[in-house]
Amino acid sequence: MIAQMRNRRSGIGVIAHDGFVYAVGGFNGITRMNNGEKYNPVTNSWSNITEMYSPRSNFGIEVGLRVASRHSSLPAKIAKYTSSFCARDAV
Repeated sequence: MIAQMRNRRSGIGVIAHDGFVYAVGGFNGITRMNNGEKYNPVTNSWSNITEMYSPRSNFGIEVGLRVASRHSSLPAKIAKYTSSFCARDAV
């Protein structure tokens, strides 16, 4: 059985990358959220990831690498910073 997430949420963006599952944003029944969680299937645990600049729900997400431009037409991007991943808003 998969461990429960730290925060209840619906309308999240979800993506699997490098052996982890990322659940980002969503709606907790009161407000849209700007935080996210990373699931580690080896330890069966969730951990917090860096927050987005703006709260959002019901959006698309992709794994990408910013090379020549800081702009994206997609609502959210996963960008690599040091040894962790954090969800970043599109500019």
